[in-house]
Amino acid sequence: MSLLASAQKVLPGLLGGYMRPHGRDVLQLRPLRQPSVAWKTVGEDNLVILTVSRRQDPWSNFAARVFGIPLTRNIELTDEISSFVWTCCDGDHAVADIAMEICKRYKLNKRQSEVSVLTFLKTLQTKHLIGVPAEQARSYKQASQANPASRAQAADARKEVGYYAGRKRSGKRTR
Repeated sequence: MSLLASAQKVLPGLLGGYMRPHGRDVLQLRPLRQPSVAWKTVGEDNLVILTVSRRQDPWSNFAARVFGIPLTRNIELTDEISSFVWTCCDGDHAVADIAMEICKRYKLNKRQSEVSVLTFLKTLQTKHLIGVPAEQARSYKQASQANPASRAQAADARKEVGYYAGRKRSGKRTR
């Protein structure tokens, strides 16, 4: 294994190891809820309440005792659209499918629904509440490095193995 290949494994954000989806390729991704997040629906509107637990390591436990951080916190999704998007993040629905269903249910145009869904999914991803199945992320990365034209085909290749919640990037971003 070359030094460059081993550096890309250790430091995926550097040296072009992490490929970001471009343009319409994002609409083909199938978001998946993080398994450690518990959730339930409440009320007539089926609003969702997420229960997120904090990390359980010595430093986190020490900081929790010093600053009074609770073991779990609840996040309430306060509108029907965000609750619907959360329930669709099961790895079976593509982002485009979710946006089209919101178009039909709430009488929005296609662009409005895509923007609102993508914005909400970006918020969930930055909080590490959703991700993309690992096999789908790997197949997308391999296809984008081999042939940029085959990105859409790689995004459709999905398997139920693993979980990918995104990575923090350090250094320069690569496109």
